[in-house]
Amino acid sequence: MAKKRKITGLKAERKRLLQNCEELINRFRNTSVCLRVGEAAAAAYESSSSTTAASASSSQRQCPSLTSLGDSEILVLVQAGIVQEWQVYLDAVFEMIVRHSLITCDLSRLPSRLEIDIKDIDPKSVSTVRGSTAKAARERFSFLAYSEKVKSMCNIFGVNVKSEDASVFELRKHVEIRNIFQHNRGTVREDDLRKIGKASYDIREPGGVQEYCGGQKIVLTSDEVDYLASVLESFSKNFEVLK
Repeated sequence: MAKKRKITGLKAERKRLLQNCEELINRFRNTSVCLRVGEAAAAAYESSSSTTAASASSSQRQCPSLTSLGDSEILVLVQAGIVQEWQVYLDAVFEMIVRHSLITCDLSRLPSRLEIDIKDIDPKSVSTVRGSTAKAARERFSFLAYSEKVKSMCNIFGVNVKSEDASVFELRKHVEIRNIFQHNRGTVREDDLRKIGKASYDIREPGGVQEYCGGQKIVLTSDEVDYLASVLESFSKNFEVLK
C-alpha cells in the first residue's frame, strides 16, 4: 500500500512539472502577442501624429520600440524557468524515493553513498525521522552535478539510457545553455562545447537549425523551447512509476 501511495505522489509531481512548464510557455506567447499589439498601436499613433512629431524639438527623446526587448531575450527567461522546474522535479522525486525506501525498509534503490547532515534529522517520532531524513537527503542531492543527478535517478528507476541518447543530450544541452546565459551572457566558450562533446550548440529555427560555436551568442527560438518542453515531457515518464 505504501508503494502505491508513493506512485501516486510521483505522478502528481510530474503533473506539476508539466503544468508549470506549460504555464511558462503560455506566458511567453501571451507576452509576445501583447508586445506586438502594443507596437502596432504605437506605430499607428505615431503615424497619425506625424505633424506634431515633426514640429517637436530634435533633442526630444524618442519612445523606444515596445518589441526592442525581443522574443529571444524573453525566451532566455522562459528556458531558464523550464530548466529550473526540471531540476526541482528531480530533487522532489528523489526525496519521495528516500522516504519510500525508509518506509519499506528497502534501501537498495538509493545511491551507495548518501551523505546527510545528522543535525537535520528530527528524532521526535519514526514519522519525523523519515521525513526529515528524506528532506536532508534531498538537500544534499540538490547540490550534485546535473549529470550525477540524472544517473542516480535512472539507476533508481531502472532506466537504461546512455549519455549520447537524444533526450538525455537535449536536456543536458539546455542545462548548459542556462548556465551560459547565467555566467557569460549567452556567449559560447570552448569549455561549454567540451561539456556537451559537440562543435556547436544547435538551436532549432523555422525550417532549419542554427549552429553556435565558440565566441558566438546563442539566440533562442520558440521552436527550440517548445522542443525542450516536449523532450522533458517524454523523458520524465521514466521517473513516474517505480518498477
